[in-house]
Amino acid sequence: RSRGRGDVYKGQDPRLDSLRAIVDVDPAGSGRTDALLRLDGLRWRERHADSVTLEMQGTAGAYSAGLHLRGPGLDADARGRGRFYDGEWQLSVTALDVLDHRNLKMSLQAPAELAFGERGWRVGELCLRGDVARLCGGADSGATGMRAQLSADGLPLAALTDGLVTATAFD
Repeated sequence: RSRGRGDVYKGQDPRLDSLRAIVDVDPAGSGRTDALLRLDGLRWRERHADSVTLEMQGTAGAYSAGLHLRGPGLDADARGRGRFYDGEWQLSVTALDVLDHRNLKMSLQAPAELAFGERGWRVGELCLRGDVARLCGGADSGATGMRAQLSADGLPLAALTDGLVTATAFD
């Protein structure tokens, strides 16, 4: 069992107030790994996350994972199941909820496939739906570069430009 905790990088961007990691590994027995990674006070330029928590449980052949993000004006929770196969980590995102504190709540419309490995990474069609808004996208990278697509319907412009456009207010 490994545990770590402490103050981390507090210099220029990115900055991090603290990191906590707890990892239980049983390589000789069941092959099971239980891991918790928590980042507090993560800052990158004008962006800030109060906390980011990643949890994983299981074996390389079958694991579950969760990601929880808390920040000013945004909370996001994701869950999924996956495996390590053919040199890449594969994950099926089964739940994703995003709340932006401006009455915009969106949830995953259907499971989405993610993968990353030495050959690159990919995000399959991932769609979030709210009462009137819908945001979909996907991306991949590899030897030929990166490509991405994004579509939005009924999404307030302020939600898409938050943190990018500072001198203009959108309703």
